[in-house]
Amino acid sequence: GPLFERLIGALHGHPKLHAGTTTSAYRNKASYLLGDEFPGQNPMCDPVLNRVAACLQRLAAAAGGGCEGPAWVQVDLKLTRTGDVGVKLLLRGYAAGDPTPWLATLLSDCHEVKSVCVQPCPVGSKEKPAKSPWDPRYVDPIPVHGPPYVIELAPGPEGCPGVPFRLSHDAFSEVNSSAEDAMFKHVFKWAAKLRSECPRLALMGRNSGFYGLALQRELKFDEVRGCTHCPQTAADAEASIEMHAGTDWLPGGSETFKFTRISKSGFFTQMKALAGGPPTIVHVTNNRHGLADGVVEALAENSVIRAVVYNSCNHKCLPREWTQLCAAGFEVVEFSSSDLLAGTEFDSSIFLLLRRPRTLILPIGPPASGKSALARGLASAGAAWGEVIEPRKGSAASRGSDLVEVFERDRRFSQERAGPGGLRCAKARTHAALLAALDSASRQTSSVFYVDSTNGACSARAAYRDALGPERVVFLLLGLDGLQEDTAEQAVLQRVLERHRSSKCPAHELRQWEDVARDGLGPKIRRLLQAVEAPQAEELRAAGDRSEAIEVLSCGTLPSEGDLEALVWRLFLLICCPVLYRIEDPPVLPLLRSAPAVCLGDGPRIALCFLTSQRAASRPSCGSPLWNDVAWEWLAGDFERQRGEPFDAAFRVFRHDDSPSGALPPAGFLARGSRVPSVPTERATLSLVLAELRLVRAALEAGCDFVALLSESCLPLCSLVSLREELLTRGRSVVQYHFCRGGHQRLFGIRYGALQWKVWHRREALLLASLDEAALADRWRPLEAGLSKYNLAPDEVTLVNELLDRVGALEAVCERRPTTHVEWDDDAAAVAADAASGGPRHARVFEGVPEAAWAARSASGTLFCRKVAPMSSSALDAWKRRLIGTGGGGTATTAFAPPPRSVVSAEQE
Repeated sequence: GPLFERLIGALHGHPKLHAGTTTSAYRNKASYLLGDEFPGQNPMCDPVLNRVAACLQRLAAAAGGGCEGPAWVQVDLKLTRTGDVGVKLLLRGYAAGDPTPWLATLLSDCHEVKSVCVQPCPVGSKEKPAKSPWDPRYVDPIPVHGPPYVIELAPGPEGCPGVPFRLSHDAFSEVNSSAEDAMFKHVFKWAAKLRSECPRLALMGRNSGFYGLALQRELKFDEVRGCTHCPQTAADAEASIEMHAGTDWLPGGSETFKFTRISKSGFFTQMKALAGGPPTIVHVTNNRHGLADGVVEALAENSVIRAVVYNSCNHKCLPREWTQLCAAGFEVVEFSSSDLLAGTEFDSSIFLLLRRPRTLILPIGPPASGKSALARGLASAGAAWGEVIEPRKGSAASRGSDLVEVFERDRRFSQERAGPGGLRCAKARTHAALLAALDSASRQTSSVFYVDSTNGACSARAAYRDALGPERVVFLLLGLDGLQEDTAEQAVLQRVLERHRSSKCPAHELRQWEDVARDGLGPKIRRLLQAVEAPQAEELRAAGDRSEAIEVLSCGTLPSEGDLEALVWRLFLLICCPVLYRIEDPPVLPLLRSAPAVCLGDGPRIALCFLTSQRAASRPSCGSPLWNDVAWEWLAGDFERQRGEPFDAAFRVFRHDDSPSGALPPAGFLARGSRVPSVPTERATLSLVLAELRLVRAALEAGCDFVALLSESCLPLCSLVSLREELLTRGRSVVQYHFCRGGHQRLFGIRYGALQWKVWHRREALLLASLDEAALADRWRPLEAGLSKYNLAPDEVTLVNELLDRVGALEAVCERRPTTHVEWDDDAAAVAADAASGGPRHARVFEGVPEAAWAARSASGTLFCRKVAPMSSSALDAWKRRLIGTGGGGTATTAFAPPPRSVVSAEQE
C-alpha cells in the first residue's frame, strides 16, 4: 500500500535516524582496470588503495601489455582496519608456477600488501572469471605471496577492537569500515537489550560469520547459528570460529557457533529449522533484490523468532517485505540509515523488528466523523479509503489486509436485521458477534483490532477491553467538541447527507438511513450525539491500571479529508513503525478543547521511597541520610526547569528511617517528603520486607502510580523527566527477578528470587499492600536462617513469591531488568567478614558513578547506581554532564528504550 512506500522515504530521509560518518561509499574495497583502461585515482577510495593500484598500473605498463607475458587485466583490493592490503590480480594467460618478476617491486613499494593472489583469465578472449565463488565459471585464485586471505577485525563496541577473522579475497566484507561501525553500534545496543530474553542468535547471509563472532564475544549467547551460500565466506567463517574456539565466549567452538554452508535457496530451510527452539534473535542481510525466497514468510510464521535485526543494502524491496512482516505482527521499533553505499542508487539501513503488543483501537465520534474511512485506510495501508472491507472467511470481523482486524458494527447490525426477533435481538446478536471476534483476536499475540462503531458508551468500551485483553489501547477522539451545542446536530446532519449521496456509501448504510429518513434524520442524530460519552481521565487511568499502554489521537472538530489522512498516517506509524511515531512531529489538527487529562503532569505519579535505617551503620558522613543529597536537590530543580511544573506535582518522596535521628525533621531533598511509621530493621531479615510494605502503603494512599524502592546510596542514571516518562510510558513493574535453583525451590517452597531494589506498578503494589504481616511472619521468619546459608535474604524472595501466589508468573506483569547497578565487594577481608557473619555479601562503595553503571543504563535500562559515596565537586559535575550532555539546557540524553515484554517462560528457564 501507499503508506509503506511513504514510510520508506520518511525513514531514510529523517536526519534523526541517520548515522552520518565522515567518509562515504567504497573506502576500503575497490576494483581497478589495468592497462589502457586504468581509471586513475578514485576519490571515494582510501588513499592507500589508490597508491597500491597506481603501483600495479606502473608494473602493468612495464610488462608491455602482455607482449612477453601475461596480460594485466584488473586488480581487486581490500584494506583491513589494521592497514593491511590484500591483492587479487587478474592476469590473462597466467598459470600456476609462472614467474612473478613484478612481485618484489610491489612488496618493496607497498609495505601494506600482505597477501597477493593471481586469478587466471582465459587466453584468446576478453572474458573474465565470474566474481562470485558459487558461480560455476569462478576460477580459484593462486597464492603467490602470503596466505590467500588477510586477517580483518570485525566491528567492535565503541572504543574497543573487534574480533579477528579470516577474510579471503572474494569473501564478503563491508566496503566502508566507518559506516559499518556506525551501524554495528546500533546492532550491538539492540541485541544487548534482548539478550536476557533470547538465549539464541541466528544469522543468515554473507556477514553472518564475522557479525556472529562480534556479537558472541560481547553477549555470550547460549547458541549461535550462521549460514551462507558462498563457499569462500563459509570457509572463512569456519576457520575464524576455530581461531577462537576454547575462549570463555566460544567455549565449544563449532558446537557453540554452528555454521552451515547452504545452497542459494536454502535460507528458508534454515529459518524453518529454528522452530521448537528457544526464543531467538535473527539477523538477516538482504541483497540488491531483497531477502531470499521464502525467508519473509518463515520469519512471520516462526513464533520462536522474537526479534529481527535487518541489515538492508536496498530500500526498494522493503515496502513489499514490510507489508508481509507487519501483517504478521512485527513493528519497526528502531531504525538507522547510513552512508555505507553513498554515491550509489541504493540506500543502506539497519532496523529492528519486534512483535507488536496486542492492540485495541477505539474510535469515538458521531456519525460521519470518519471512523470507517480511517478503518479502511489503515487496513489497506492507504490503498482503499472508500472500499467496503469484505468479511474474513469464518470470522465475524472484516479486513482489507492482514494489517488490522476491523469489525464494522453497523454493517453487522444491518445483516442481523434480517434475522428473527426484531431490533432488540439484532442488537444482541451484533454485540455477541463483536465479543466473539474480540475473544478470537485475544488468542493472537500481536493482533490489532479496530471497533468501527460510535463507541459512545464508557461501559461498552470497558467490555471490549475485557474481551480482548489488549496490551495497548488507542483512543481515537473524532469531532467531540461541542456535541451538545445547537450547531453540532446540523453539522453532523450535513455530513451524513453528503455521505448518503456519495457513490462510496456502503449499501448497509444506505438502507440504514433510508429507514430513518421516513421519521426524519434529526431525531436519530440527536439521540446519537446525546449518547456519546467522551472518555475522561478516570477511564484512561483505569485502562493504564490494567497494564495497558494508552495512546490518544484526537481531532476536535469533524475531520476534513486532510485531517483523516494525517490521522491514518499516525495510526499506521503507531502499529507498524513506533520509532518514527516517537520522533516525527505530529500533525496540526483542530484541538479538542475538552481533552481528557492524560499528560504526564497529571498529579503525583511516582513515589521515591527511601529505605534509610539504623542498620546502615557504615553510612559515610555527609550530613544527610542521603549520601548525595546535593545531587538529588539538583535533580529536582532540573525537573522543574525542564517541565515548567513543581516537582511535587509529579513525584512524592517517602522515607523509612528507624535510626535515633530518623524522627528529626530532615534537611535537603528529604524535606520534600514525609516519614512513614518505622519498624526496627536488621540486615537480611523479614524486617526489611515489613519496612518496604510501609513505604508501599504510604505511596498508594498518596495516589501514586509507581513505587520506586531506593536506598540512601542510590543515584539516578537518567534525569527525573526521563525516569518518569519511561515508567509511565511502559506501564509495568520493574523487577530483576530470576528463577531459583531447583534445590532452593524444593527446600523453601519458592520459585523466584529478586534484587531488593525495584519499582512496583500500582497494580502490583495494591496486592502487596493487602498482605497480612502476621501471616508473612508465620511463613517466612522460620526460613531466615536457611535462606542466609545460601546467600539469600527474605527481602529478595518474600514479595515476588507472594505475588506469584496471587497473579501467577511474573513474566505477565513485570519487566525483568535491574533498577540498580551494584557490584559486590571482592576484597578478601570483606568477603571473610560476610562469611563469618553468615549473611549475604556486601556491595562495593563507588567513588563517583563507575563507567560500568553507564554501560548498564545503555544496555539494559538500569535506572540507578547504588553505593555511590558522597561525590566531590568534580565527580558531581561529571555526573551532571552525563545526564544532560554538553549542550546544556537540562535535556537528558541518557535515554533507554525499554526492552520488549518477557518472552522466556519459567519452564523454558
